[in-house]
Amino acid sequence: MADIIHVSKFGAYKDIKTLRAELKKNPKSAELHFQLGEELLRTHTPANQKKGISHLEKAIKLNPEYAEAYQLLAHKIMTDSPKKGARLSKKAAEFYKAAGEDKRAEAILEEAAMHYVYSAWDKVNDSNTTNALKEAERALKIYPDCIDALNVYGAVYI
Repeated sequence: MADIIHVSKFGAYKDIKTLRAELKKNPKSAELHFQLGEELLRTHTPANQKKGISHLEKAIKLNPEYAEAYQLLAHKIMTDSPKKGARLSKKAAEFYKAAGEDKRAEAILEEAAMHYVYSAWDKVNDSNTTNALKEAERALKIYPDCIDALNVYGAVYI
């Protein structure tokens, strides 16, 4: 099992240009791909968002146990692709649990589940209770202790 990377051995780069230069020297560095992806995502421009996601995917390809890359990628794509985001969140949580970081793993799963809970409440508010319950069920499959998902059931059945 690979170590969880909290602070890169390359330091905290803030400059995209510097990261790109370092990546040219060491193109197989999962850590540099992660850092560049993270910085590109912070710019919020569509082109950089796409490049940022690509670098996170490359980091995972280079280090298939890179929990932080799975976590950031899941967070970024959850809105556009909730199923993929949930799978990536579960993968990150699996690696964190294996590293003994149970609280961090639980927080990731809860965040992923909450995406479905918010959707469920929107459906409750639209009187679409059947789909609200489906969304709550999806949340509970990700994070069985999701009290907010259970509250959706309560709102529908009370």
